[in-house]
Amino acid sequence: MKKGLKIAAITVGVIIILMLLIPFAFQGKIAGIVKTEGNKMLNAQFDFKDLSISLFRDFPQASVILEDFWLKGTGEFANDTLVQAGKVTAAINLFSLFGNSGYDISKNFY
Repeated sequence: MKKGLKIAAITVGVIIILMLLIPFAFQGKIAGIVKTEGNKMLNAQFDFKDLSISLFRDFPQASVILEDFWLKGTGEFANDTLVQAGKVTAAINLFSLFGNSGYDISKNFY
């Protein structure tokens, strides 16, 4: 019985440590992907100063925060700022990342 509890405690501990470390390990790569994909998908210039990821803030969803977010027009609207926000938060259902039906994203704009 003690051996089973010890294995369960170690497993839970490893999962929690991984949930803390994985966002930091991939933060730079994810920021680059968000910028390039955002600019591909939008007919505008999309950028932000900083990106942070948390697997605990909106558990069981992953939380992505973009700080100093802005969206500027292109072409004849090149000098127009379409959206500017100090912080944009999105909660992403992690299971929707593995399906073919699209992403389930929800949260608030500040």
